[in-house]
Formats: sequence, structure tokens, C-alpha cells
Amino acid sequence: MSPPQDVGDQALLGQAGAGDAYVFDDSKLKAYWKFDQGSGTVYNVSEGTEDLGSDADITMNGGTYSVATDMGDLGTGVTFDGSTDSGYCGSNLSQWNYISNTSGLASFFFWAKFLSAPSEETFIGTVYTEGTQIGLLIRIHSTMKMLWHISRGTDSTRTISVSSGNNYIPDTTNWHSYCYTYDYTGSPALHLKRDNANEITGNLAGGTNTPSDSNNTYPMQFARRDASPEFNAHYSACEWSMWHEVIDSDTQDALYNDGAGREIY
Repeated sequence: MSPPQDVGDQALLGQAGAGDAYVFDDSKLKAYWKFDQGSGTVYNVSEGTEDLGSDADITMNGGTYSVATDMGDLGTGVTFDGSTDSGYCGSNLSQWNYISNTSGLASFFFWAKFLSAPSEETFIGTVYTEGTQIGLLIRIHSTMKMLWHISRGTDSTRTISVSSGNNYIPDTTNWHSYCYTYDYTGSPALHLKRDNANEITGNLAGGTNTPSDSNNTYPMQFARRDASPEFNAHYSACEWSMWHEVIDSDTQDALYNDGAGREIY
């Protein structure tokens, strides 16, 4: 499978039913991973003007491909086994700074099936701890909560640290959509939804929390951290998008599509 050619800044989303199409502005779509290929690299197939291009292709280490989903408008996904499977995006560290710097503004919309209760696993991120590291970390905890951190790299104080609370991941048998939106200047700064509902919000951490404008510490990692132990996560992934904006409720509704999901291209 090869990345598609750029066809402009507008995307026509897939048909979810007769006459049900959705057109939206994809200019701020940084990366779009469908996870629907049968092997090899997971390509970034965004066609937006802020597209990160091949620097955001995911180099895979293992993974089970062509995993069936139960969303009506989506294809197959990829499973990370929680042991050795992982992925990472190239070596360009600065391309992720828009998430964690003093102009931090980002949204992630993704479908995932978490396949086991973790001990404390790394879901996705460009850091693995606080202190001298800069960037994003999303972790999954044994109590089935999700934790979102942005580390600023000068001490152990994070710019933001938000927990969903226990059992936010409701089961290990079904696919669910998750949407994060983050605006460093916002109040609240972070919003998290599961299945287009179940909203959690969070504000900046206490004390000195000004983020760093330096590069993120590591490339974007999937299902592992760049350290030992790796804390590989056990989940299936399908239809992920990352944006340099807070996507509005209409876009979130369209991507969720009443639980059927919706392809961007």
C-alpha cells in the first residue's frame, strides 16, 4: 500500500448510509493512520496542508495485521501484542512540538480495543518520564484508567497531568472511540471523550507549568516507551487522526458516526 496523492485541503468522508456524506476541512490534519494494510509500514495518509508526510509513517516492529473491527464504516486494524510489538515515527523530533510547546494545540481521534488490563503501559508518546524529558505521554493503568501527561523537561512538574479515573476503559472485548482535545491556553485545557460522550476535563498542573519550546525527546512511539522495561501495551488500533487544532463537535460527531465510525478518505 502506498500513500495517496495530495488532492487538496478538503476531504470527502466516506458514506455511512444513503445520502450521508460529510465534507470537512482537513488542512490541520497532521497525521492519519488507517492501520488497514496487510503488512509493513503504517503510512500517514493525510492530505492536509499541514500534513507531516512520510516523517509520520509508522515503522512497525511486529504486529498482527488485518484484524477485524465491528464499526460499520471502517476497515481492518492492527493488534499490538503487549509483549514485543511496537511502532515509531521516524527521527524528526520537532514535528511533534505543536502538541507540547507554549502554543500547544492538538486533537487525537482514534478507535482502540484494549485487550487486557495492563500493569502500567505506554499507549503512545514521545517521553517516558518527567525530569529532563519533553513531550507527550499517554499511559494505561491496571485500574483501566487513561493518564495524559505533557512534560516540560526542566523538573518533575508536568505542564498538564490528567487522569480519567478508574474503569474509564470499560472492557477488553469491544472497540471504543476516544477523542482528546488540548489547548494550552484553554480552560479547561484538556477534554477527553469516550464514544462521543463520557467527558473528562483537566486543567494545567499546579505550580510552575510553562511548557518547553524545545524539541520532543523521542520520536512518537506506539505501544512502548523508549526505555527498559518497555511497558508494551496490548491493544488493537484502527483509524487514528492527529490534528493541529481543537476539532469541533461536528467533526467529532461525524468521525464517531453513531458508533459506525467514518473514514476521512
